[in-house]
Amino acid sequence: MSNTLTTLPIDSIVEGENALRPAQRESEQYLGLVESIRERGFQGTITVNKTKDANGEVVYKLVDGCQRLNAARDAGLTEIPVSLRSDVSDEDVLLEQSALNHHSVNTKPVEYQRALKNILKLNPTLTIAELAKKLGATTIFIEQRLSLGALDEGVAKLVDDGQIKLGNALALAKLPVEDQKEFAAAAISSDVGSFTSAVGERVKEIREAKKAGGEVKPAGFQPVAKIRQRAEIEAAIANPAAINALVKTLGDGSVEGAVKVVLEWAINMDAASLEAREKEYNEQQAKIKAAREEAAAKRKAAKEAEAAEAAATV
Repeated sequence: MSNTLTTLPIDSIVEGENALRPAQRESEQYLGLVESIRERGFQGTITVNKTKDANGEVVYKLVDGCQRLNAARDAGLTEIPVSLRSDVSDEDVLLEQSALNHHSVNTKPVEYQRALKNILKLNPTLTIAELAKKLGATTIFIEQRLSLGALDEGVAKLVDDGQIKLGNALALAKLPVEDQKEFAAAAISSDVGSFTSAVGERVKEIREAKKAGGEVKPAGFQPVAKIRQRAEIEAAIANPAAINALVKTLGDGSVEGAVKVVLEWAINMDAASLEAREKEYNEQQAKIKAAREEAAAKRKAAKEAEAAEAAATV
């Protein structure tokens, strides 16, 4: 597959509908790239595929360089240097994009999952093992990423925004959508080990309820034990006010009661910590709802735009 170095009008290049990762226009890195292009010009090239659309018209589809292409546009460039290919299939373009982003720290897990799903959609006979080999990844890696497709839209946004760790996201994907929303706050604040264990218990509870033919009760607020950082514990030891505040919660005043409260405080399961975490949970539920409504509004707007375009064509 030969490449030709040339220059193209920037407006002649289109991003494919299956683009792996849209431009991150609000990120500091992107804004810095725009400023750099304005000051020093565009460095290097982007990769473009010369092909034909359904009407037989020549189009130039972006293969690699989404951030750089959009930054060049935002910097006011009218032309851009490209590495030009010819008639590469949509499947091969997606495979290359996915391979390039496989080890990128900037790749968002759910967006990557959607790209993998699109590759499999373009080639229904492609197995997971074959896809993994093409991308230089393990089968387990591909299966884990694909499992993120089971995430609720609002929860998925939290994952791609970096608020939920990947390990916790993989655990969340094993839960029904309603439970994902209930566990989201704990997923943000808990370590992977304790959170995965809590999710495992819930999965077991659901399975046993269904097996017995009973109703699965809503999960509700789910506090997960999370041991405090060493620095936080040491700061509390050195702070008389913090110790006095803890003493006031000792309940019956017995040695057993004192030890219980201190241990609960150490794992964020004391009354004050639970109250703060429940408040955080309620705030997170509101964010998830807002993200879901935003996604629904975007889908509606896209359908309306598609319908309007179809009507205009007719």
